[in-house]
Amino acid sequence: PTRRSSDLGPWRSGGIVMEPKFSWEGEDTAGWLGPGAPPIEIELENGEKAWLLVYHGVKKVGNANVYSLGIAIVDYNNPENVIYRTPEPVIAVPEEEIIREKEAIQKARGTPDINVPNVRFTCEARLLDKNQLVVAYGKDDAFIRNSEPIDLKDILKQASSARITASGIRKLRKGIRSVLKEKG
Repeated sequence: PTRRSSDLGPWRSGGIVMEPKFSWEGEDTAGWLGPGAPPIEIELENGEKAWLLVYHGVKKVGNANVYSLGIAIVDYNNPENVIYRTPEPVIAVPEEEIIREKEAIQKARGTPDINVPNVRFTCEARLLDKNQLVVAYGKDDAFIRNSEPIDLKDILKQASSARITASGIRKLRKGIRSVLKEKG
């Protein structure tokens, strides 16, 4: 089990934060998710602080594992509360490249030093300004490149509206509980 600690003292078990939800994450192909760059502190449109995570999702395409990158926005004080995830990857392997690389692998079977194809994996991301993100990522275990700036305006807008909806639902639940408590 995952362990965590708020003060690096006693550690307690944690839980699953995210599972594959969208097709690009392998939701329909027994895929998986993995962490990427360290979290980045951001501010949502409503002024609330949150964390931006760049993570990878892995989808099976035939015998190939195709890695793509997405963005998740999580609660600043409770990072297990996922506010928003991009329904499509922000960095992906183009379909024609998957086919081309699959053919190259088939030709190179038995070659010990072939690179791992169809992979986009990140360990670093940085904000250029509050609305633009650049991700440094590995491509096919062959080289590292920087993404074009990713516009965060729509993502932050979606996260803000998701956050408003989530807080509205929590208030509604709280109100219902208090009414039920009163009725007894």
